[in-house]
Amino acid sequence: MNEKVSLVIPCQNAKTHIFILLDNIQSWKSYPNEIVIIDSSNIPLEIKDSLNDFFQLNKIIIKIIHKKNLYPGAARNIGIKESSNSIIAFLDVLTLPDKNWLSTSLLEFKDDSIDGVWGFTQYEAYNRFQEIIRAATYGVLPVKTLPGSIIRKNSFFQSGLFVESTRAGEDSDWMARANLHDLNFKNSHFANSYSGLKDLNLISLIHKWYRNYLYGSKLPYLNAHKDIYFYAAGIFLIVVAFN
Repeated sequence: MNEKVSLVIPCQNAKTHIFILLDNIQSWKSYPNEIVIIDSSNIPLEIKDSLNDFFQLNKIIIKIIHKKNLYPGAARNIGIKESSNSIIAFLDVLTLPDKNWLSTSLLEFKDDSIDGVWGFTQYEAYNRFQEIIRAATYGVLPVKTLPGSIIRKNSFFQSGLFVESTRAGEDSDWMARANLHDLNFKNSHFANSYSGLKDLNLISLIHKWYRNYLYGSKLPYLNAHKDIYFYAAGIFLIVVAFN
């Protein structure tokens, strides 16, 4: 069953993961009638024949837009502009949704006052080290995320598009702006499964978090965090000075 919704997926040098995600769509109860892949890979992505046959059989339009060196926010903005539906769904290449995710979430849009449905992501751990990392960062319970979210296109006219100049944090920044503009969002009943912790070692983890927070520190939604660090450091230095 086709739904009038555009699925936007940024992809960069993740051919294996994008094919896993596209294969996963075949198990869904409902399909988007349009998939927009913004590919910023070094080698342009080509869809394999078996997937093309599935898309043609189910009348799913697939658009692949290739532009190099795009950050996630810039890629999503292109996907929004290129989408032809009034409702847009977002996934990342490492997030696999439940087969009922799309069909159930779209039921919320029968209410015209609903601007969107927030996605939730559960971070999977495959060994003890990854369980420790998950416990120290995301936690076991699903976390509200942009991947898995389904949003009315006109919501972006109210809250603006994603910040294009940062490698990370643009999704949390937009979610904070959506709350600031008092957009009416419901919560998804299903959580995505995120496999990004798989094969992650300590060095790559430190690099990832350093990179993400270095870029994210420029965004307004982290101002409260910086204030807390500043006041905590200030109090500590005062105590040290008086002793």
